[in-house]
Amino acid sequence: PASTSLLQRTAVERIRSSHKAIGNPPYSHSLLVSLPQSMALRSSLNPIFTRHIKSVEQRIIDGESFHAALDKTEEFSREFISVLEAGELSGTISETLDHQAKTFRRIAKTQFTMLTKVMGGLVFLIVGTLFVFMIWNLFQMYLSPINDALGGV
Repeated sequence: PASTSLLQRTAVERIRSSHKAIGNPPYSHSLLVSLPQSMALRSSLNPIFTRHIKSVEQRIIDGESFHAALDKTEEFSREFISVLEAGELSGTISETLDHQAKTFRRIAKTQFTMLTKVMGGLVFLIVGTLFVFMIWNLFQMYLSPINDALGGV
């Protein structure tokens, strides 16, 4: 659904921000390499992503790349995994994720705008329907005594 995609895009934006703040680790010990990635996943605040932290950490410790570890969770979009892979291969994860985040932010903004317009229209329709119903009931209350006075004509 669009809302799931919207929430996931927002969570991926948080991952990107966290990863950019932490930076690309210059060290080679796998435990230290997994730390920025697990912190980035935690920062998403998305339970769909955070439930995979332990398995992603373990895969990174076992020598897998960040994008491969995330891909195996089957929760991230193919687009995001491809961009992350390109960033890892080129050594520019932060810059690549920054570019992707701008794209995700633009898409999320568009989706939020559309959701707001749809919900606004729905509220307008509900209030309008309620208003018509109230006027109809008042009109019926007004006509009932007139109808009785005319003898039920």
